[in-house]
Amino acid sequence: MDTSHARALLIAADGDDARRVAELLAKSDADIALTHAATLRQGLDMLPALRPGTILLVDSAAAALEALHHAAPDMPIIVVGDQAGDQAVRAGAADYLERANLDQLSLRRALRYALEHGRLQEAERELHELQLLHTLGKAVDGSLDMQLKLGIVLEQVINLLGIDAADILLFDARRRSFHYAVGRGFRSAALLYNSAGLTESLAQRAAVERRLHQVGDLSAIAPEQAALAAGEGFVTYLGMPLVTKDQVYGVLGMFKRTLFEPDAVWSGFVETFAHQTAGAIAASLFETPLKRDVEMRLSYGGGVEDLARILDLRNKEMPGHSQRVADFTVRLGRAMGVSEVDCMHMRQGALLHDIGKMGIPDDVLLKPGPLTAEEWTLVRMHPLYAYHMLASIDYLQPALDIPYCHHERWDGSGYPRGLAGEEIPLAARIFTVADVWDALCSDRPFRKAWSQRQAYELIRRESGTSFDPDVVAAFVKILSSTVS
Repeated sequence: MDTSHARALLIAADGDDARRVAELLAKSDADIALTHAATLRQGLDMLPALRPGTILLVDSAAAALEALHHAAPDMPIIVVGDQAGDQAVRAGAADYLERANLDQLSLRRALRYALEHGRLQEAERELHELQLLHTLGKAVDGSLDMQLKLGIVLEQVINLLGIDAADILLFDARRRSFHYAVGRGFRSAALLYNSAGLTESLAQRAAVERRLHQVGDLSAIAPEQAALAAGEGFVTYLGMPLVTKDQVYGVLGMFKRTLFEPDAVWSGFVETFAHQTAGAIAASLFETPLKRDVEMRLSYGGGVEDLARILDLRNKEMPGHSQRVADFTVRLGRAMGVSEVDCMHMRQGALLHDIGKMGIPDDVLLKPGPLTAEEWTLVRMHPLYAYHMLASIDYLQPALDIPYCHHERWDGSGYPRGLAGEEIPLAARIFTVADVWDALCSDRPFRKAWSQRQAYELIRRESGTSFDPDVVAAFVKILSSTVS
């Protein structure tokens, strides 16, 4: 691989070590720009502006390696030291070179490997971002209602960009003001629904500037707004205007609870998000056909029960799947001492557990063959779709836990949020066992039903991994005498 014009940061307290490394590097045919820092602190201060491809650390101290990993977690680090090379590698060093045996060949090989590794990681990161942006584009361009689209944008912003909280304020051109649309990551529900009072002036500045607007110290803003920010622990604000065809449609507001200085790559990614979001708003501002369809079906006919049957048919589930899972969820809940009121909400949530799949295009959801990685990413968004479809329907809010969290797993390996243990709502933990039990014991288009004994034993084995051990214990108590 061509290493021309690559940058490396050398951190070496001893001048002789620094000169030796520089001389060895000069003798090789690699065109690598070397910058020397005499102390660890100096090196850490140089990192943001220098953005090297790799770091050469002449120091075997684990604390120095840990500090560099904390400051630049994805950057390859080559340690040059006197001993304990295996410990350095275990601690995360990309390579280890003995100071006494350092020569031109070993240094060049180590640098070449580190730079190639770093570039490969960057390429993988860029590919991942492109795939996610494409997935986001399909979501915001699809037949989803506006509230749902904006909620999906915020979920992606928080997950991909390391933001602690975010909101979208839509611009009312007639009144020349902003109003709150959606928000995620706020600790206080009061602030969540009144965040325009905190961010409207900041959003105004971003809209006027037509570029990313940053406030690095929110304590310096107006006292009443600073108090709201302090209550959330917010330190940094970044506002990106949502502009398309030279018209401002709103502002994406992002909050960090630490000091944060965005780089060009981060800012470019936010610009892409903002452009796609502005286009979606322009195309279907305040149009909510999907949500209206759901609300209509819930209001007329058989309500939740009727919609559950429609969902089973649309999702190609076996007849009665949602009804059976709902019944068994309630049975498990009662065995665990859940109140009758909560069991009623659990039943509604179980009946609507896959309502989010209404937002998945038919060509993906009903695809006969295996899904691509991109298509799986889209399918895995259905719990988020469910949340945004149902969150504004007051009487269904207590039932949201199951549609939103039924793919979380006890060990944290589930989605969409990767919750673990008791972070997962109890209703969702109970439903997951009931859902797997019914799915395994039913014929599917791609396989025959398992025997009850096979399904029973799998659920027992997965206790403490996929399932809450307490729920599995209740499951065993109910079925141990009847499973054949």
